[in-house]
Amino acid sequence: MAAPMIDLDSKRILNKSIITSDGYIHGEIVGQTDKELILIEGVFRVRKYAIPKSAVTNFDGSYVYISIPDRDLEKYRVR
Repeated sequence: MAAPMIDLDSKRILNKSIITSDGYIHGEIVGQTDKELILIEGVFRVRKYAIPKSAVTNFDGSYVYISIPDRDLEKYRVR
């Protein structure tokens, strides 16, 4: 049996924060591609991340939960 699909409708997830697998809250989702969520974090030193949709484990209406721990988030940073 396939895993249930998580609804990542742009209207619902825009401006929501993500929570890493170890509980850290990060940024705001500002968009998405077919395979990634685009996350922006910071005010003066803005950082952009491209998080694979395959890493999303849950969306509760307020937060998007991902299977990536905080220490590994930097791997997804867009330079």
